[in-house]
Amino acid sequence: MRFALFILLFSTSDFALECKPYSTEFNTQLKNVRNLVFFASWCQSCVESIKGADLSKDVFIAVFDEKKKAESALSFVLKEKSQKAICFFDKDSELAKLHDVTNLPAAVKLGS
Repeated sequence: MRFALFILLFSTSDFALECKPYSTEFNTQLKNVRNLVFFASWCQSCVESIKGADLSKDVFIAVFDEKKKAESALSFVLKEKSQKAICFFDKDSELAKLHDVTNLPAAVKLGS
């Protein structure tokens, strides 16, 4: 019951956010990124990872999920901050595979 309420709350967020489709062009946008934060709407533990993110240095990667559900979940957790967030949708799990992400939540540090 609690899980169903969690998903219902995610679907009612007023703060729209769009996760762009992942492509190899994504790599050029990682210049100042510190972490890739992998998440999914169904992952309750991902909420803490999202809340603790630094929007100036972290990029969200929606993976193992449906695009609209992931966007709603991220928007719900970040609320008005969602306008500053950068999100990509890893439809085919390419980025997850590249960074050996098999479980969520996951944060991958980039650079040195």
